[in-house]
Amino acid sequence: MLIDREIKPGVSLGGIKLGESVDLYLDKLSTHYLVRDDREASWAFVGDDLISIAYDADRLITTVCANSRFQGSYAGLIWPGMTVLQVIQNTHAQTEYAGCIVINGIDGVGLPLPEEHDDFENLGQSIPDETVLEYISVFQETWGKRRRKKQRGK
Repeated sequence: MLIDREIKPGVSLGGIKLGESVDLYLDKLSTHYLVRDDREASWAFVGDDLISIAYDADRLITTVCANSRFQGSYAGLIWPGMTVLQVIQNTHAQTEYAGCIVINGIDGVGLPLPEEHDDFENLGQSIPDETVLEYISVFQETWGKRRRKKQRGK
C-alpha cells in the first residue's frame, strides 16, 4: 500500500482510515515503508515518521497525523508545514480544539499546535504569524457532534 495525498476529515488521511485495525495498515504499509509500532505508547510510525497513527486498547485507529513531508492538503486550505499567517489567509474562522487549530467549523481535521502555543483566544494575536505548524491530523468527529447537540438543545 502506498500513502496517498487525500485527507477526509473524521475519516482518513493518506488512505489510512480511522476505526480500522492498525495491524492491517502496518502490514500493508511495511512493503513500501519503514514501520515502527510503539505498543507501550499506542502509536505507530510510518515512513521515517511521515505518518503517525494513534490507536486504542483494541488497536483500532483513533488519529492519523502527517508531518510537513506529506504532500497532501485539505481542500487546498490547510497542509502540514504551513505558517499561522497562511492559515489566517486561507480560512475564515479558526478555533482551538484539543490542542489543534480547527478551521471553518470543519470537524475531524486540524493542525496540532506546537507545545508552547497549545491554546489561543485569537490565532493572529496569540501565536506569531511565522510559527510553522509541522503536522496535520485527522481525528474522530467529536467536537462538531457536541456543538450540534448543544445547538439542537437550545
